[in-house]
Amino acid sequence: IGLMSYLNRERISRAKALLSCGNISIKEAAYESGFQDEKYFMRIFKRHEGMTPLAYKTAFQKSFINH
Repeated sequence: IGLMSYLNRERISRAKALLSCGNISIKEAAYESGFQDEKYFMRIFKRHEGMTPLAYKTAFQKSFINH
């Protein structure tokens, strides 16, 4: 895999961990995980995860609350 693919995968992994904490915004998660552009972050996140960061955060919170 290419360098950018590897970096984006690692950044998305970090962003998922941040989003699952609950008290962080999408914009903060993007910047904290190494993305300089929030729109680019959302596009890459959706490409890797099949859903937007907001949908991921919402789904994680709902599953956490239900368990």
